Amino acid sequence: MEEDSILHHVNIQFFFFSAVAIQDLKMIAFCRTPYPKHPRGCPNWNYKEGCPPQTKPFLNLYLPGVRVVIAQMDFGRYLTLKKQRHPDWTERALRNPLHWQGHLRAKLNMYVSSLEIPPGFEIVDNPEAMGINIFETCHRADFDLERNPTLFVCKIKFLSKPR
Repeated sequence: MEEDSILHHVNIQFFFFSAVAIQDLKMIAFCRTPYPKHPRGCPNWNYKEGCPPQTKPFLNLYLPGVRVVIAQMDFGRYLTLKKQRHPDWTERALRNPLHWQGHLRAKLNMYVSSLEIPPGFEIVDNPEAMGINIFETCHRADFDLERNPTLFVCKIKFLSKPR
């Protein structure tokens, strides 16, 4: 099996539902949480458009009623296939988002581009960078996300109406 073909053997499902955005500005602090090889947190901080501290709080810009668009990948299957392909890799190496995140993001972008965006709504690519608690927002809409994923990983966008 070729390296990149693993992702073509993993199921991706799409979900589209209404929710009320739950803002908690403490979420932005997660962008500064250190992780391996990034002692200052996310390298996009103060660099990438749409990332803090350049962003404004979500509810200052958008109404709380949103449409949530999710691409959900079968991460358990992905990890199984990846481990078969690379049995000597560590768990951290197998889970490395650099190997799957771009593929999932591209699938989500294709799905969103196929949707009929309601008039007056905008696509928000990174609501958590604007202080939205994605876990709580989805939970209150009866869609639970895994915090330390073993079964599924998700990429999420909002369709939101500006104030």
